[in-house]
Parts: sequence; C-alpha cells; structure tokens
Amino acid sequence: MSEISCDENGEWSAQAPSCEGIKCAIPQIQNGRLTGQLRDHKEHEVLHFECNQRFKKQTERPSKCTEIGTKAEFSPAPVCEPRKCKLSLTTLEGTSYDTSQHVFSPGDTVTTTCDYKYWISTPQSTSAVSTCNDDGEWDITPVCQEVRCSNQRDSLMSHWNVRWGQIITLDESVSYQCKRGYRETSIGARCTRDGWSPNPLCKAL
Repeated sequence: MSEISCDENGEWSAQAPSCEGIKCAIPQIQNGRLTGQLRDHKEHEVLHFECNQRFKKQTERPSKCTEIGTKAEFSPAPVCEPRKCKLSLTTLEGTSYDTSQHVFSPGDTVTTTCDYKYWISTPQSTSAVSTCNDDGEWDITPVCQEVRCSNQRDSLMSHWNVRWGQIITLDESVSYQCKRGYRETSIGARCTRDGWSPNPLCKAL
C-alpha cells in the first residue's frame, strides 16, 4: 500500500487518491459468444454467454465479476471447452473394448464386445460400434447388459417356480404348470435372447 502526505504548503506529496467501483471488462470468449449486454460488469454481476456447437462451458457455475488481488476478473473464467465423450475402462463384467482411450472427440468410434451372456444395442447383439455425438454423448451406450428374462408369471400358469425379485439369466430353466384347460408345451421354460422358450409356454387343450 502506498502513502502520500500533506506538506507544509498544504499540498499533497503525490496525486490525491480516488476510489473507483470494481468493474470487469468485456472478455473475448474463444469458441463462444456473449448473450447479455455488451458492457463492463460491476462487482458480483453475472456474465451471460453461450458456447458454440461442439463446445460446452468448462463449469456450470455462473461467472461473476470478482475482485482478485489488485484486479477485477470474472470467476470462474468464462471458458468454452470441446465436448468429449467419456468411457470408463474400469473392469465391467462382460464388457471389452478395442481401445485403451478414456476420452473421445465427436465422430470418434469405439467397438464394444460382450461376453456370451451379455448384450448391447439389442438382446441379439453381442458387439456394436458406438459413435461420439456432437453433444458429447454416445449414440449407443458402450456398456454390455446381462441377458435377463422376465420373472413375471404368465396368466395361463397355475405354478411358476420363480421367486419374487429373482433374476433369471440366459440359458437358465425353470419349471412351471399350466392352468386347467391348458397343457405345457415343454417340461421347463428356458431363458433365451428372445425371451422365454418355447413360446407359448401353455396351449389350450
């Protein structure tokens, strides 16, 4: 902090100080544009801006005019960064990839391959190519899901050997009995990629 003094002639030893309000100048935003008024902003005022396509705000916190040391700046800084698709390469059961990358740009692709009891995109597919979109999201979520069959009992059944909440996966079989007036089409129901087999499980006599 500098000091000035009043001399014997009643004059200040340097130019007398004056106080000014904190103001932030209009910033240049690379890959973005201002949407509010084009003017200097006072302390605590929020800067309104948007990012161009394929870019996003570095943070969703509002950029406010803030005194930082001896300067007045927008905090957090109004920055637009490229949109990216992220891929977690942690060990996901039944899922493998053709890459070791973690971050992808729009247009990049990754091939996901599923183990036998898993699927991606449709229950019949064990492999799919996912593309990173302009919005930073995958067109197909690059994660394999376990093949499962519904545990709900068919309305034509009198007995269904499945507990409430039980998870039935590919190739598992369960016993069942049909209601009076219907007969079983198999000695057991087997879980397949197309659902329960055979279909139907009960036929009229």
